[in-house]
Amino acid sequence: MNKAQRGVEKRQEKGNVRGLNKIASVLQLPAAVIAGVAHMEVSGNHEVVLEGCGGSLTPEETALLPMGAKVMTYECGMRFLMDYLQGDRYFKIHRDGQNLDRARTQLTLVADMERKMQQMQDIVRKAAG
Repeated sequence: MNKAQRGVEKRQEKGNVRGLNKIASVLQLPAAVIAGVAHMEVSGNHEVVLEGCGGSLTPEETALLPMGAKVMTYECGMRFLMDYLQGDRYFKIHRDGQNLDRARTQLTLVADMERKMQQMQDIVRKAAG
């Protein structure tokens, strides 16, 4: 048994419910909502993402991939917005308003992901087998 497989067993032994509850708490969502989320494609490379993990993702972790992509996109949008509001000190810009445009783009992508969440879930469900 390799290190990744031992890690999976260890997480399963501890119970994945605690992890889901923690994520639900951070996102301020009911645990039932988080537990019901399932799967997604990442930049057209769903097989690479899932196979690249070498079977070390639990079903719960795999199910959180779509929500994770959405949250990361939202976070990036908020970082661009915060940088814009603080005078463009973190992200390099080449024109005025660039970080605001970046924020709008990321938040538009979040809205699109919300509309397509079922498709994302179906893709990962299929890829995960």
